[in-house]
Amino acid sequence: MAVDFGWPWWAFTTIALLVAAASLLLLLLLNSRLAHGILLTLLVEAVAIAALAPAVMVRTHPMAQNPNKPHTTQTGMPNR
Repeated sequence: MAVDFGWPWWAFTTIALLVAAASLLLLLLLNSRLAHGILLTLLVEAVAIAALAPAVMVRTHPMAQNPNKPHTTQTGMPNR
């Protein structure tokens, strides 16, 4: 996840969980050894992304650090 799409962590987690669910479903339906290897790898990666996204994604909004502190512009005036 080196690319910043500007999405919140829960969006990545949701997408990763959907990919994991689809991989698991296909893993149960298909009988090919090659498909099992690819789908199992995809399943493990999706679960890892879903688990780590909340921890590694940092909020970039100025108010994220301290929501009680009013955000100011470069002039020092409060931004409303």
